[in-house]
Amino acid sequence: MPVWMLILVKFNLSLAVVWIFYRLFLRRLTFYGWNRIFLVVYPAICFIIPFVNINPWLSANGYNQISIIQHIPSVNHFVTTPLDQPVQTDTPFSYPAMLALVLAVGSTLMGARLLVMYFSLLRIRAQARLLVSEPVGIYETRDDMVPFSFGNEIFIPKANLPEKELEAIIRHEFIHVKQKHSFDIFFAELLCMVAWYNPFAWLIRHAIRQNLEFIADNQVVNHGTDIKTYQYLLLKVTGQSPVAIGAGFNLSSLKNRLIMLNKSKSGKSQLLKFLLSLPIVVILLMAFRNAGESILPRLISTKASMLASKDTVPPKPASKNIKPPPPPFAIIPDSKPMPPPPPNSNVKQIHVGNNAKATVIFKNGKTEIYDLTKPAESKAFAKKYGGPPKPPTVIEDVVVNETENIDEAPVVAVEPVEPVSASVSTTVSANVKSPAAVATAPMKTSVNVKSSNSANMAAPAEAESIEIDGEVLLNLTSRSTQADIDKQVAKIKEMGYIIEVQNVQFLNGKLVGIEGTLGNKNKKSHFKAADFKELYFTVGDDKTEEPGIKFYVIKGKLNIN
Repeated sequence: MPVWMLILVKFNLSLAVVWIFYRLFLRRLTFYGWNRIFLVVYPAICFIIPFVNINPWLSANGYNQISIIQHIPSVNHFVTTPLDQPVQTDTPFSYPAMLALVLAVGSTLMGARLLVMYFSLLRIRAQARLLVSEPVGIYETRDDMVPFSFGNEIFIPKANLPEKELEAIIRHEFIHVKQKHSFDIFFAELLCMVAWYNPFAWLIRHAIRQNLEFIADNQVVNHGTDIKTYQYLLLKVTGQSPVAIGAGFNLSSLKNRLIMLNKSKSGKSQLLKFLLSLPIVVILLMAFRNAGESILPRLISTKASMLASKDTVPPKPASKNIKPPPPPFAIIPDSKPMPPPPPNSNVKQIHVGNNAKATVIFKNGKTEIYDLTKPAESKAFAKKYGGPPKPPTVIEDVVVNETENIDEAPVVAVEPVEPVSASVSTTVSANVKSPAAVATAPMKTSVNVKSSNSANMAAPAEAESIEIDGEVLLNLTSRSTQADIDKQVAKIKEMGYIIEVQNVQFLNGKLVGIEGTLGNKNKKSHFKAADFKELYFTVGDDKTEEPGIKFYVIKGKLNIN
């Protein structure tokens, strides 16, 4: 799912939560002023919440390990497309493109509707007769229409009305003008223009307009107008405002207005209900957080099972001196051994990365993350799951060994000093010590790439095996989607690295090229990959200020400078 669709889902879910909360807790309260603030502020917040990700803050302060937070599901888990399922994103008639077109056309029509209403107001004002210009403009319309107001102007019908009734009507509309209710009405129209397809947006619009009428009715009665006389006036002046953006005298449901006029004032203790709206924002932020759990192990496992299930043409029998090719997927060993899960527990797996962070994965899908560099968290991890694992063995000497018949070498670089470009197509076996690793010893880089060139072997049987040092920052394949790239870029930024992706290319639904920069505040590397099968970016854990960043490519082209 594209990022913009995910944001749209979060936005519409927020609107639904706002209206449901108003309907359940605030609708029957007589705190009309507080209701007005809620109905404008909270829908406005709905435009911002989808762009806020509090997961880095939770992780930095250790709050993501709190049980109640772990029980709040992330919306991303339910609406995003798995990485192992290709999605067409580049064709003009794809589902996301067609949906975007429909939404844009609908919003354009709603914007045109709003302009038509405004020009209708201008036409009515041009045909009306000005009675009073200060402090507000009062116009007498030529047609017999329902009284209404907009901005700093009040429009009353030409029909002869008793003086007291006319005074009550003008007082009602003057309250709309004085309290600038036109702003609320215009905001509601803009909300429906953006979310015209969402019924909750229209329900919020109706609630805003109805609450404004409650405010005006309550003010008129509180200023001395007899409540029964005013109720008869509401029954007498019926109809709909000729301009939808105007605050009409009898716009909202007459039955609800009569009920609220006769309703006893709510006790001050009922104001506590408004405090419940604050946890609503917190829950939405929790539900909209980007999950920090790594998807790489699940991705590799899924790819392995998918490739194993495909029918492939078996290769020719290998000679006794030639080993069979490795399986066609990347195997990434952990740089630190995993402590076994405690017996009789709900733990499914414990993973310890080179960043000294232990991730405990439970059978129900929940995770716990411990920073083993912090004594308190390391002690807690040891108490629950045993002592921390031993550090990896440091390799003192690394040399480069190349076999015969090498056409092109695999690209392996750690923030290289010189530009590197290569394409993997033949049998290669190498152990490479990268430039950055030399400057930040004792971190070493170890890579083994193998592939077969047999003409009689089917394409799915061509395989590579790659051993990768360090923690995987980014893993892309030709089947990765734009959403996959956005997720992994966001994860890299959360880890404190600087990454920018300038050019992503798709062809027939496959990722064929990507370009950008990756690094930290001290140094960045520009990368450009094309026609690759798999691409890996990793980071070493050498306990220095500038841990080496390494780039790996399988059957593709990669430029680093």
